[in-house]
Amino acid sequence: MTKNVLKFSWMILIGISALMSACTKEDATNSQDLEAYANAMILGIQDSTGVGRGYCYELVFPVTIAFPDSTTTEVDSYETLATALKDWREANPENEGHPTLVLPFDVISMDGEIITIATLDELKALRRLCHFGRPHRPGHGRPGGGGYGSCSCFEIVFPITIAFPDGTSAAAADQNALKTLIRAWRQANPGSTERPEIAFPITVTLEDGSTLTVESKEALQELKESCREDN
Repeated sequence: MTKNVLKFSWMILIGISALMSACTKEDATNSQDLEAYANAMILGIQDSTGVGRGYCYELVFPVTIAFPDSTTTEVDSYETLATALKDWREANPENEGHPTLVLPFDVISMDGEIITIATLDELKALRRLCHFGRPHRPGHGRPGGGGYGSCSCFEIVFPITIAFPDGTSAAAADQNALKTLIRAWRQANPGSTERPEIAFPITVTLEDGSTLTVESKEALQELKESCREDN
């Protein structure tokens, strides 16, 4: 009787162990699938807009993402974007649609201009300019082993000063303040073809965590070019 009980107990333990092992493998596979999905979606967003370290522009966060089920969420970095993408995918594994950036959003050009993209036509024009004179090489901007921080060429250290085309300027304490200043200026100057610019010098944080003082437009262009060449 005792031998049978012990044998039955061992069978239960072996079954539980096998089940736990299978669940662990399944969890790992799901995690890898979600990571791959987030990577692919971020690459798609970068490629359709020309933003990121392998492209011409840097995205100004926060931005709003629209999911295929019509829900939206605001994200303040590539890391939070990746988390939002994985969370949505996990909850919607059968949905084949792609998330998109909600217009308007802002980008920083290679010479420090802050460009507001408000329409699809403006987005297409921005994307064409990114490839002007320099063909796109497949794989640019792909999030990879360096983490989602590698999606971006640099991060601006706030506060910064914004110079407006009318000769005025204002300090932005953080990313949200920057977006608020740009939106307010655009609303007050709807017909202007000129753009606000970053006032130099600025300090940026690089991928390795070091900081760099960028003294001029030319220095910013060189930095951005070096990011594209290294990608």
